[in-house]
Amino acid sequence: MAEIDIEACIEERVAEARGTVTPAPTANPYTGLDPMRERYDRALARFNTDLAAYAAELRAWLEGYEARRWPSYSLVRAHVAIENNGQSVADGVTLRLTLPDGLAAVRDEDDLSIPPAPKPLRFEQRNLLDLSLDSVYTPPPLVLPKLSLPSAPSALMGPELLIDRGSVTAQFRVETVTHGVTAVSRNPLLVTPTSPGTYVLAWEAHVGNLRHPARGTLSVRVDERTPESFKLDTLAAVLATREVRIRED
Repeated sequence: MAEIDIEACIEERVAEARGTVTPAPTANPYTGLDPMRERYDRALARFNTDLAAYAAELRAWLEGYEARRWPSYSLVRAHVAIENNGQSVADGVTLRLTLPDGLAAVRDEDDLSIPPAPKPLRFEQRNLLDLSLDSVYTPPPLVLPKLSLPSAPSALMGPELLIDRGSVTAQFRVETVTHGVTAVSRNPLLVTPTSPGTYVLAWEAHVGNLRHPARGTLSVRVDERTPESFKLDTLAAVLATREVRIRED
């Protein structure tokens, strides 16, 4: 994984924005300055103010991207499955996975994503007519409520994270698992390790029509990631890594 050079990325974008500044126009000796266009000195002052805000916004975005890269080790994303090898239907199945020390659960996948990078800034002498039209009220767009679709009969619901005296357990539930059928979780279990190594997760499957739970272990191996010898010194290079999911906000 290559290190992000945040300062170089900001300098590159700021220099690109400054390159859009046009020379000051010369006044027409017959008509003077265009009365419908923003004065050049005011446009330049506004641009410099916006440029400072843009640089700060870009810095915050890059730092947010860096924080979500898990720079030392990997993010483990796994769908959990329960297979019924018995001869009868399993009713009321609850599966619990206990996370060992050094393996932390990620509660919300949106915490791993990031909005798009701030749009490039360009110098512009605004049309005063457009500025006056901007002040006209426009109603907000209609937002339809999200519909929650029912899950498939053999889909595991979860994970639900349970914390008890510092121990974290990921819990999945499914109403029935027919014999010979494998139930798979709709949502993945997301965990991130604090160091490379092999992590052993103990699991228990409690079934309503069985007297004793089924038990076992799962192993997760995490290899150390070797850093690259070069740095990412442009925003385009950072985006090309695709190491963080960027939302379409």
